[in-house]
Formats: sequence, structure tokens, C-alpha cells
Amino acid sequence: MKADPKIIADLQSAVQMLLTASEQYRVDKKQLKGIDLDWLAHKVGHWYDDAECNAGIMLKRLIAFDTDPSYAIGKVAGGGNVTDLLTRDLKGAQSLFDALCQYRKNAWNIRADSVCDIYEHAIQDVEKWIICMERELKLIAGMGLPGYIGSRLEDA
Repeated sequence: MKADPKIIADLQSAVQMLLTASEQYRVDKKQLKGIDLDWLAHKVGHWYDDAECNAGIMLKRLIAFDTDPSYAIGKVAGGGNVTDLLTRDLKGAQSLFDALCQYRKNAWNIRADSVCDIYEHAIQDVEKWIICMERELKLIAGMGLPGYIGSRLEDA
């Protein structure tokens, strides 16, 4: 089955962005486990799984469209404290959310109906990540980083 070139390009880009997010979350999970924030590390692990799953679905669609997947995973960063990590991840998730929304709109306009659904599921997952990141950053702002870490140590 062939698809519109714009649909192919958007899927390739979405896969790249999701797999970059996935790799970032892999590093973040290890860092959080290293400072005994197991609860937050577990959450980040879910983000990793979601990103991998959505990328896999999009890869399957590319293959169904008789297209060879082609992408390069972007730069992944480590270091910083929990606030830095969540702030970096929030910025990346918001960028991913915006891109997926645009790709969904493009697919809708081209009438690639099943592709719209694929994007919609990914958008819902990314939206959940953003809500969680914003909530945790708000808690940190209210409690201070030491208070936040102290309160989360009990969640292990």
C-alpha cells in the first residue's frame, strides 16, 4: 500500500521524536533510581514504555505503506537535579505534543483516517506525561527540592 509523501515524512519524523524521547526517559529513569526517587523513576519508566509502543505502531504503519523507516535518534542529556530533569523533559514533551498534533491535522486533511487514530493515541499519552511533569514541578516549587525529595523517599 502506498501513502501520500507528507504522511510518510510525518510518520518518519514522529518515530524519530518518540524514540528520542524514549532514550531520554531511559537515562532519566536511571538517574532517578540513582538518587532513590523510585516512584518518579517508575513514572518515567511508563513514559519510556509509551514512547516505545507508539513508535512501534508508527513503524508498523510505515512498513505497511511499503516504506523503509529512516530516522536518527536525537541528542540525549543527563545531569542536573530533579527540577532540571523535569523541566527538560517537559520542554521536550510539549514540543512532541505540538508536532504530533500538527501531524494528526495533516493526516486528517489528507484523509489518512487510520493514521489520525495512531496520532491521537500518541497525543493522549504525551498529554498525560505533560500533566504529570507539570504537577511534579508544581510540587517542587511549593515544597522546595529538599522537601520534595524527602516526601518522595517514602513512596519507594
